[in-house]
Amino acid sequence: MKADKPDLSELQAVQSCYTSADPGLEWDPIVQTRHALKSYIHLATLHADAKAADYFQSALDELSKRGESYAKTHQLEDAVAIGRAAGWLERSQQAPDLVAAVGQRFAGNNLQLRISHRLAAAGVEEAVDDTMDVHENILGTNLVGTAHTQGKVGLAFHPNADRASLEILLKGETKSDNVGYHGPVTVYTRGVTQVAASKRIHLDANGISADAATAKCATETVIDDICARMKLLEKMAWKQADKSKGKAESIGNRRAEQRVSSRVDEQASEMLDKASTTYADKIRGPLVRRDAFPRRLAVSTTADQIHVNMLQLGANQVAAATAAPEVPGEKDLSLQLHESFAGNLSELTLGGVTVTDEKVASLVEETTGNVPEELQLSPEKDPWSITFATEQPVSTLFSAEGVTISIRGRRFT
Repeated sequence: MKADKPDLSELQAVQSCYTSADPGLEWDPIVQTRHALKSYIHLATLHADAKAADYFQSALDELSKRGESYAKTHQLEDAVAIGRAAGWLERSQQAPDLVAAVGQRFAGNNLQLRISHRLAAAGVEEAVDDTMDVHENILGTNLVGTAHTQGKVGLAFHPNADRASLEILLKGETKSDNVGYHGPVTVYTRGVTQVAASKRIHLDANGISADAATAKCATETVIDDICARMKLLEKMAWKQADKSKGKAESIGNRRAEQRVSSRVDEQASEMLDKASTTYADKIRGPLVRRDAFPRRLAVSTTADQIHVNMLQLGANQVAAATAAPEVPGEKDLSLQLHESFAGNLSELTLGGVTVTDEKVASLVEETTGNVPEELQLSPEKDPWSITFATEQPVSTLFSAEGVTISIRGRRFT
């Protein structure tokens, strides 16, 4: 970079190191450096090219011609050409108003997902039947016994325009049988505790986060018997027990709330940690390293739906020119895709990539845990590979007759 005329081929070799699939290259300073190098190499190459003005005029002509054609026919090849021309102008820092107008016209969300509360709750709601040992010391009395909790786990949605806010709810009843030891006195008690616990979970483009669980408990205790070696001592113990019963229940409530909230946090943390790690390592990280993470990913909740709106759009690409139509009626699940989604995503993730039967089998097994019979490897099956085209390796065309999926490769074995 310090040279009067930096070696562009050398810079390209450096820039390619920032574009590999190695974990860690999704770190923001690395991404910024990669983008800065790409921009510098392009501008330096353009500056040294005597035909730069011709390229500029060609990009303008292409936008004019393809824009008119696309407005009439909505052909995929017109959309691709518009993206290429506008992308060249943007990288070359030319005609910024025109580039902005094209970006505004063709940057509508190309994926829209709606999930109902009923569907989401079906995967969460379950009965709770849990027994645990009790070892407590309340007001100097050592309590030993068992606590049996029965209840139900539910799910609530909280309206949030900035991220999805879900709340796991636990409502139940705990019955306990305890024996308390206080010096020479033995106390036999039964308790019924109403339990209400909750844990708030948040989802957004950056991943999954959660608040600490909270719990509220209300206990009613019945003293079945108090035993001591002396009747006088028993009488005094009964009197003291009646006097301190309210305070003991209050202390017991606080202890129960701590136990329940800790138990909810413990049980939820394993699931949430696994989901968060999978999202970061298997989805977000690889997409960021390939500059393929959605340009816009908005997750929100209403009282009865999760909304996911996505704009999958890279450099030299366009997306939807119109908003998605309304989905009629109430649906548990609705997914709306624009034709641009598959092409844009595949171009960034599969463009120029060679995929083999071994890679596909390994990826499917890693993702789902097993390999379907048609993808399993065996000596009786011929090995195969596809080297995808750099432009639109996978594309979709939607029509009233159905969906056409095209795969483009430059080499097949």
